Amino acid sequence: MDEQSVESIAEVFRCFICMEKLRDARLCPHCSKLCCFSCIRRWLTEQRAQCPHCP
Repeated sequence: MDEQSVESIAEVFRCFICMEKLRDARLCPHCSKLCCFSCIRRWLTEQRAQCPHCP
């Protein structure tokens, strides 16, 4: 496996909110993006009613 492939795989398992490695991963039921449970919980309770990736 080359370095670019490893980097692409790591990107899949990165939270799109905090941009860190996923911790207690959750999947948005609308857009299917992965994020940390604590990140999405904080976003939904403090920010908006949907994830930041949903339109």
